Amino acid sequence: MNRSTDKETDTRLIRSADKEIDRRLNRSADKETDRRLNRSADKDTDRRLNRSADKDTDRRLNRSTDKDTDRRLIRSADKEIDRRLNRSADKEIDRRLNRSADKDKQTDEIDFHVYQEEHCPRIREKLATEGRRCLRKCRPHADCKNPRKQCLCDDVCGWSCVRPDLTCDLLGDIENGKIQRPHVEGFGVKVIYSCNEGFVMSGPRERRCQGDGSWSDRAPVCIKKENEEDENNKQGCTFKNTEPHLVAFQGDKELTDEISEISPGSELIFRCSDVGKFRLIGSVRRKCLHGDWTGMTPSCHGLSQKNDYALEKPPTILFRHHVGPIAQSNDGKLVVYPGTVLHLECLWIRKYGTPKWEVSHSYRKYPEGWTNEPGRDPQLEYRLSIYNAQKNDSGQFTCITPMGQRHHVDIVIK
Repeated sequence: MNRSTDKETDTRLIRSADKEIDRRLNRSADKETDRRLNRSADKDTDRRLNRSADKDTDRRLNRSTDKDTDRRLIRSADKEIDRRLNRSADKEIDRRLNRSADKDKQTDEIDFHVYQEEHCPRIREKLATEGRRCLRKCRPHADCKNPRKQCLCDDVCGWSCVRPDLTCDLLGDIENGKIQRPHVEGFGVKVIYSCNEGFVMSGPRERRCQGDGSWSDRAPVCIKKENEEDENNKQGCTFKNTEPHLVAFQGDKELTDEISEISPGSELIFRCSDVGKFRLIGSVRRKCLHGDWTGMTPSCHGLSQKNDYALEKPPTILFRHHVGPIAQSNDGKLVVYPGTVLHLECLWIRKYGTPKWEVSHSYRKYPEGWTNEPGRDPQLEYRLSIYNAQKNDSGQFTCITPMGQRHHVDIVIK
C-alpha cells in the first residue's frame, strides 16, 4: 500500500515537474519568439523608415536640383537675351552712326562746294594777267591722288592739290627797302615789304608762298618821296568800303562813311572786325599815289565758325581773358596788357582729330589741350593759355587743323 502511494506521489511529482518544465520552456520560447518578432519588427520599421527617409531625401534633392537647374537655365537665358539685345543695339547704333556720318559727309561736301565758290574761287581773270599756272583743282582733300598733297586754298588758283610742306625760294631785300620774313617757311606764309625813310612803295606790300613754289605778285618798288607841295598838287583818291566786316582807319580815325575822299599821299590801314573770326585777304596798308591806291584791295573772309565748322575751312580762334584787358590794333594785331591771362581757343570738331598750336618764338612753353571749364565745349574748343603775359610772349600764334588749314593771330604785349 505504501509502495503504491509512493508511486502515485512520484508520478504526480514527475508530472508536476514536467508541467513546470513545459511552462518554463514555453515561457522561454515565447520570450525568444517575442524578442525575435520584436527584432524583425524593428528591422522592418527601420527599413520602412529608411526607405521613407530615402524617398524624402531624394524628393528634396530632386526639388533642390530642379530649382538650381531652373535658376541656371534662367540665368543662361537672361545672358543670351542680354547678348542678343546688346548685339542688336550695337548694330542699330552703328547703322544710325553710319547714316549720320553719311549725312554729315554729304553736308560737308555741300558746304564745301558753297565755300569753294564763295570764299576760295579760282579767279581766271587774274590768272590770265599774272600768267600763273595752277595745280590740280579739287574739292575735299580726298580728291588729291598724291597722298602727300592736300586740298588747300591757293590764293587766286582756288582750291588746289598742294604739298603743305613745300617751300618757296628765299627772297632778298629790295632796293631802298627791306623785307620782313616769317619765323616759319612754307606754303601760305607771307613776307612784308617796307621802304626806307624818304621813299614810298609802289606795288604790293605783301607776297605769299603759292602752291607751285612761287611767290604771289611781283616785288614792290621803293620810289623816292616827292616834296609835300608836289604831292598835294596831285590827284586824291576815293575810298568806298563795300566789305561788311572790313574796318578802315586813316591815322587813328575810323572811316565810317560809305564814301571817303582821301588826300594824295595819305595811307589807310585795314583790319577785320574780329581778327580771330575773319581772315584778311589783300593789303593791310594802302597809300594814295597819283590818284590810285597801292597794294591789293583787302577783304575779310569768315572762318570755320561762320561756315558750320566745315573741315576744309581755316579754324576760328576765340579770345578769353582775365585780370587785364585786350584790344585790337588798327592793323589787326591783338594787343594784350602785361599780366593778363589770355586763352586762345581754336574751334575744331574733336571727333575729327586734334589740332596743334605753333608759336613763332621759343620764349616759353604754353599749356594747351581741350578746354574743361564749366560752360565751355570740350568737344569743340582746343585751348592755348598765356598766363601772366609778358613782353617776350609777343609773337604769332597759329592753330593748324588735322586737315592742314591754318589761322594765326599776331599778339603784342604792351
